[in-house]
Amino acid sequence: MTSRIRTSVAALCSLLALWASSPAARPEDAVAQPPAASADAETQLPDWSAVSRQALSLEECLALALAHNPRLAAAHADVRMAGAGLRGARGSDDPRVSVTGRYTLLEQAPRFTIPQMGTLVYGERKNWDLGLALQIPIYTGGKTGAYKDQAQALLDVAIAGAARERQAVARDTVVAYFGVLKGADMVAVAEEHLKSLAAQEDAVRQMFEVGLVAKLDALRAEVARKAADEGLTQARNAHATALEGLRAVLGAPPETGLAVSGIYAEVELSGELPPALAEAHEARPEVAAMRAYRRAAEASVELAEAGRDPQFGLFAQWDFLRSSAMPETGRWMVGLGMSWSILDGRESQSAEDRARAQIEKLDAQTQSLLDGITLQVTQALLDLGAATERLRTTEAALASADEAVELAAVSYANELVPLTDLLAAEVARFGAKTDHAAAVYDQRVAGAEYVFALGR
Repeated sequence: MTSRIRTSVAALCSLLALWASSPAARPEDAVAQPPAASADAETQLPDWSAVSRQALSLEECLALALAHNPRLAAAHADVRMAGAGLRGARGSDDPRVSVTGRYTLLEQAPRFTIPQMGTLVYGERKNWDLGLALQIPIYTGGKTGAYKDQAQALLDVAIAGAARERQAVARDTVVAYFGVLKGADMVAVAEEHLKSLAAQEDAVRQMFEVGLVAKLDALRAEVARKAADEGLTQARNAHATALEGLRAVLGAPPETGLAVSGIYAEVELSGELPPALAEAHEARPEVAAMRAYRRAAEASVELAEAGRDPQFGLFAQWDFLRSSAMPETGRWMVGLGMSWSILDGRESQSAEDRARAQIEKLDAQTQSLLDGITLQVTQALLDLGAATERLRTTEAALASADEAVELAAVSYANELVPLTDLLAAEVARFGAKTDHAAAVYDQRVAGAEYVFALGR
C-alpha cells in the first residue's frame, strides 16, 4: 500500500468541523467545563427556506448538521446534566443554611401534677418558632472529595460521548452528502444511457422501415430502451432517498428541499498503519470515556472506605421568633456532631469489593476496546486502499467500454456484427459508468470511515 493515499474532503472537512466545534482538541482536555446551555432554540434555527434555495457545499452541510442534528442535542444535554451533578458535588463541603419554622396547637397546655403542690403549667397550647439553622461539615473521611472526583469523571464520560457523537454525525453527513452526489451521477448515467438507446431505437426502426434490418432488431432495440427507462426511474428514486437521508442528518424539517453543489477539495491521508493506530488509541473519545469510568470506580472505592470513618460536623441554630416555654433555654444553640458506623453489616466492605471488581472489569473492557480500535483502523485503512484501487480499475474499464461502443456502432452500421453486439456493448458501457460512479462514492466513504476510525 502506498504511504500516501488520496481521498476526498470527507476526511478534512469532518476533521476541521469537529475540532472547531469541540470544547478542546481532545475530549480528555475538555473536561473542566461542560458546554454552555443552548440559548433560545428559536434564535438558533436557520432559515430553512433560504437553505432550500441554494446548493450546499459539503462544509455547509457539516456546519448545519453539527448545529442542528437532534442526536447532538441529546449528547449536549447529557453533558449539561453531568455538569450539574459536578456543581452539586462541589457544594458538598459548603455550609448549609436553612430557615426552620414550626407552629403547633396542643389539646391542652403542657402541665404536670406534683403531689401536695398541685398542677403546674409550663407551656401554652399554641406554640411557634422561627429560626436559622447552620450546618458545616468538618471531617467526612474523604467522602466529599470522592463525590467530586466521581462527578468530574462522569462529566468526562459525557463530554467524551458528545465528542464521539459529533464525529459520528460528521461521518454520517459526509456519507449522506456523497450519497446524494452518487445518486445524481447515477441519474445522469441512466439519462445518457436512455438517450443513447432511444437514438439507436430510432435508427433501427428507420432501417427496418426501408428493409435494411429485420423486425427482430427493431423489437430488441425497443425492449432495451424500455429497460433503460425503468432504470432511470429507479435511479431517480434512489437520488430522492439519498436527499431525504441528507435532510435527516442535517436536522432539517421534512418539507425542506435540498440541493448540493458538489463543492469539496481533495486531501491526502497517511496510509501508514503504525502511526494511525497510535493516533486512534490516543484520540478516540471512547478510550477517554473508559479512563473516566475507571476514575469514577476509584472514587467509589474511596467512598466505601470513607463509610468506615467517623464523620464530624458543626451545627448552630438561632430562633429569632419563638413562643414562651419552660424551661427557658435561650434563643440560640451550637454544637458538634459526630457519627461513626462501627458495625454496618459489612456494607462498606461489600461496596468496596464491588468497586474494585468494577475497576478490574473496566481494565479488561479497555483492553478489548483498544483491540477493537486496532481492528477497525486496520480494516478502514485496507478498505480505503481497496476503494482507491477499484476507482482506478473502473476508470480504465470505462475507457474500454466507450471504445467498445464506438467499434460496435461502426461494425453494425457496416453490417459486420448483429444488433445484439451493439446493444451488449451499450449495456456494458452503462455498467462501467455505474461501477465508476459507485467506486467514486465508495472511495469517498472509505476516507470518511478511516477518519472516523482514527477518532478525528
